[in-house]
Amino acid sequence: MKSPIKKSIGEVVTDYGARVMKVFKKGLLGRSLFDFYGEVKADNLRTKESSTVPNTPVDGDGGVMYTKSSDGKLYYKSNEVSEVELSSQGTNTTYSVSCVDGDNSDEEKIRLTGSDSSTDDVVLEAGTGLSIARNSDKITFTNTVTDTNTTYSEATGSSEGLMSIAHHDKLDGIESNADVTDTTNVTAAGALMDSELTDLAGVKGVTISTLQVKPSEGAFANGDKTKLDGIAAGATADQTNVTGSSGSCTGNAATATALTSGDKTISGDLTVTSGTSGDATLIISADTDNNDENDSPRLWFKADGDITQGAIQHKDNTFDFISNVSANGGIRFLTGTTNNTGTTNPETSATEKMKIDPAGLVTITHTAADSGNGLLIVRSDTSTTTNDLLGAIGFDSTDGNVPSSTLEGSAYIAAYASETHSTGDKGGYLTFGVSPINQNDDTVSTEALRVTELLTTVTGGLSVGGDLTVTGNILPSITEVKILPRDFIPDDAGRPAMIDDTGSDRWLESHGTAKLYANVEIPQGFRATHVHIYGSATSAITVYEADVNSKTVTSKGSGHIGTNLDITDVTADATNYILIELAQASGEEVYGGIMTITTA
Repeated sequence: MKSPIKKSIGEVVTDYGARVMKVFKKGLLGRSLFDFYGEVKADNLRTKESSTVPNTPVDGDGGVMYTKSSDGKLYYKSNEVSEVELSSQGTNTTYSVSCVDGDNSDEEKIRLTGSDSSTDDVVLEAGTGLSIARNSDKITFTNTVTDTNTTYSEATGSSEGLMSIAHHDKLDGIESNADVTDTTNVTAAGALMDSELTDLAGVKGVTISTLQVKPSEGAFANGDKTKLDGIAAGATADQTNVTGSSGSCTGNAATATALTSGDKTISGDLTVTSGTSGDATLIISADTDNNDENDSPRLWFKADGDITQGAIQHKDNTFDFISNVSANGGIRFLTGTTNNTGTTNPETSATEKMKIDPAGLVTITHTAADSGNGLLIVRSDTSTTTNDLLGAIGFDSTDGNVPSSTLEGSAYIAAYASETHSTGDKGGYLTFGVSPINQNDDTVSTEALRVTELLTTVTGGLSVGGDLTVTGNILPSITEVKILPRDFIPDDAGRPAMIDDTGSDRWLESHGTAKLYANVEIPQGFRATHVHIYGSATSAITVYEADVNSKTVTSKGSGHIGTNLDITDVTADATNYILIELAQASGEEVYGGIMTITTA
């Protein structure tokens, strides 16, 4: 190009006469001050980091861009514009709205979730008389107040109430300020007033009994009243042979037969008292002739004529059994307490412990406070030795005629002792088997144990003698993946990543300001949530999701070395991995890092 510059000051023009820039301060080109004409196009525009902020240009001299060495960020300022960070522009956050469950049963939440994974909740709470429920993103408030009407009965001689028509009509017939001693009223009713009697004292001294008319049957004879006084209240005349003060009697044969045969209905409680042995026993027997017919003795509990439920209650008002015989069958075992009057409904106040449904499924329910929380099979004899059978659970599709000496069936789980009973230990081991197999034979077929889903923790080790096929992922109990120096590679600046061994310490560094990239695999069944790079400074890092079958990368967050970065979660799939970009300064040390993971 042609350059009419003299002493490094002047204009730079092209061969065609177009002006490119004007240098207006003498010095080397890299350190001179110059103006560009028109647009500036370049593959890279680099600014030098400075520990001090440049002076603000005077009015008319434009602005200045610079990079602070304290944080590695790009800034701009001019006479009209205060210092502004250019690298922070365009980081808008978008939000989505959804409904989630509240912390309590009377609460639901409206949640705002930002593209940066931040959340903010609006809590909706149901007050008195309302209930709240959520179905997906729909929240419903329901009125729970029940309108109650009060019914008033007609007044009686012993309780208050409403006035009847007869009472109202009676009051209408009573004059205002009526007085039962009013002379006019008493005389009009045909009664005598004291003032109308000339011998008031003689009338009051008359003996009424001398005026009584004797009944047509005649008066009581002497001794009749005494005889009546000696008869017990409610005494009957059909007792033919009463002896002694105990009141025992002998009835006729027809009455005795009626009491012991046929259907009987007792309207009230049936109490069975103990005999001389102290036991109270209620025996229900259906086999009276000792033959082999299909007798069916039963104890039924009925409520309002329907077979529903019943309880066996103890003397201390606790009960531990309820038989629930519904239209579908089944039986339930419950435990709880009731009050002395027995008015508490055991069905609603008890806690269900075990249920056997019509299909034969046994459900055992327990809480964390329960000491017994399962099905326990106990071998009680003290002669148990090593490898003796403790108990077994068998599964069979045959007629169920299993010999007592073997565990023959379609499949079984058997427990054997690993310690002699006399030692006081309770060691044991389990055997999973298929039929036919003897209880003392540990041989199993290749299909004896097939685990399709194992949601448990093996703390004592797992030993597999053959192949172990797992459909799904093996999820170890880990929360972090190490990022080692070997995981970093340099960019295409053409300089290598190096281990500095000039002293006793070791670290990774790139050449100059060339970038480093780390490639980290996400374990299957997990998702990456955070990235933390350790080093000597705080340069910028960017975390991407990349794929082995594509050159496309997607940013998942930006931060700095030395700070744990909460990225947009990335769940492992067949091709993706985490790519970490480090834009460190010259001489900056890199030690490694940690990627935090959690189960997907």
